[in-house]
Amino acid sequence: MGKREVIARFVAASCAWVVTAAIVGEQLPKTYGRLLVGSALLALIAWAWATFSPNAPVFGRVIGPGVAPGRQIAITFDDGPSLEWTPRVLEVLRESGVRATFFCLGRNVRAHPELARRIVEDGHELASHGDDHSLLALAGPRQIAHQLRTAEASLHEAAGDRVTRLFRTPHGFRSPFVVRVARELGYRVVGWRGTIFDTARPGVPTIVARCASVLEPGTILLLHDGDGSGADGDRSQTVAALPAIIATARERGLEFVPVSTLAEQLRPHRRRALKAGAGALAVAVLVFALSQRFSFGVVADVFTHARVGFVLLALAANLGSVAAKALTWQAALDAIEDDHGERTIDASLRDVVPAIFVGFLLNTILFARLGEVARVTVLRRRLGARGVDLPVSTAVGTLVTEQILSGLTLIAVLVGIIIYVPVPRQAVNLLAVLSGVILFVGAVAAGIELWARVRRHRMPTTKDDAYVERWWHLLGIGFTSTVQSLRQGQAIFRRPRLLAWGLATSTLSWLAQLAGIFWAMRAYHIELGVGAAGVVFLASNLVQLFPITPGNLGVFQGVTAGGLSVLYNVDPNSAVTFSIGLQLIEALLGVGVGFVFLSMEGLSLGALRRQVEKDGKPSGA
Repeated sequence: MGKREVIARFVAASCAWVVTAAIVGEQLPKTYGRLLVGSALLALIAWAWATFSPNAPVFGRVIGPGVAPGRQIAITFDDGPSLEWTPRVLEVLRESGVRATFFCLGRNVRAHPELARRIVEDGHELASHGDDHSLLALAGPRQIAHQLRTAEASLHEAAGDRVTRLFRTPHGFRSPFVVRVARELGYRVVGWRGTIFDTARPGVPTIVARCASVLEPGTILLLHDGDGSGADGDRSQTVAALPAIIATARERGLEFVPVSTLAEQLRPHRRRALKAGAGALAVAVLVFALSQRFSFGVVADVFTHARVGFVLLALAANLGSVAAKALTWQAALDAIEDDHGERTIDASLRDVVPAIFVGFLLNTILFARLGEVARVTVLRRRLGARGVDLPVSTAVGTLVTEQILSGLTLIAVLVGIIIYVPVPRQAVNLLAVLSGVILFVGAVAAGIELWARVRRHRMPTTKDDAYVERWWHLLGIGFTSTVQSLRQGQAIFRRPRLLAWGLATSTLSWLAQLAGIFWAMRAYHIELGVGAAGVVFLASNLVQLFPITPGNLGVFQGVTAGGLSVLYNVDPNSAVTFSIGLQLIEALLGVGVGFVFLSMEGLSLGALRRQVEKDGKPSGA
């Protein structure tokens, strides 16, 4: 189970927890109900901190950053040993006279037992990182014990009794059982300080700077000499940064020691304890303040006060919106011809619809907008199974064409709403903001492309540049890539009938989405007209330009509920209930149906994401 899948399941369980507390709280007297829901929220926040923070003591004591009177620090390496990178790390450490702690995976030790022996022969600590990098945030005692015992057998077979009984969980994620089971098996759990993220290859100077920002007595530094995913990730930047990190620490008078030695000197950081207490108090005050402004029953009302008939109509309208969107993309694909005017891509709705739903899935649950690339990946995969070769450039071109048609018809629908339906003046201003943001993003993309061209002209492209360019392309921001793709997918602009059909289906898609919002408002007893639905429609599409959180959860509610409250004087509690319900209706299709199609493709979320990143990699990168 990958990191994002664990987080997605945790979020789903958290939502179920809050909803249950809200429904039960509604049945209690007002004061007790608020106390119950507030306590549930505080417990959820504490649980999340304990699960995902590597040093949180809630689930049991962890060897983490503290105060070391002797100015000692520890440098650690996770995910190895690696045949390519571990020897290079060991060479740098040997030349520098530094002793480190290596948290190794059992499967990698079985593959390279000679490297595990070399680690201890060079005077370093060999410790456990589990067997196969399984995440333990949702693990029970049996699974945790299996990870520890299997890895322990491999480490002992390679290095004998020279294995140090320290354990670091993958990503630092822990269930309530991890520390207890580890202690029963004779292990101490180890955390770290700072977020270096050397696995993301941000550049050698960045890795050195991030390490320097946390180097002080008592620091446990986390770097990587292997790849926990098993994909043989590049750790060359970590190796290159290591001498400068060591030099910086020594300039500050710090001494490198293994973790077990440092642990004997560590004392609690009183300032951090005070900060944690202050943070907990701030959260409690915030929850109390929210309880005075909003009724916690708004969550329960999403399920108890909804009119089922209108919810079903909203679901049907959203499904119709997706179907119309699929027809638009299919029209762009149908327009592709060879030199003889013959149609070359035979893509049916059975190919296009699953690709669109899987794209919605990725855009909903991930921070980065990888859904568009996922759509191309799934479509090419489905067509390839039938022997149809769809070049990436052509597929992206048709996708860009579909999005251009969608953008044009979106503006047309919004202008039509403003002209023919009474809406507040502020809604007109929102439309101006939407148009301005689109133009601004386009200008920024063009500026980035021009600057990249100047840089490529002045100096050769480095691996770092390729990495940045890769993510710009994955996020869909790239002037040159858009133009090149359009050359492959612009055939529809030479086919008037298909172009008219594409514009009509795209318009129908937006109108169906607008109808879904209108019926969702009716489902939650907001008896306003199409104009109010149009304002929500405008605000929700504006929010989608800025994916701040997975699915923009929280941001979506703030904008849509705020718009209804400010512009139409809708009761804030009713507005929040509606905004949650609307997003659930849309997520039921985007996530629920998306997962169904993903399973039908025989893919996991992690496998799809890796394929998406591979397909999104620009040529030559």
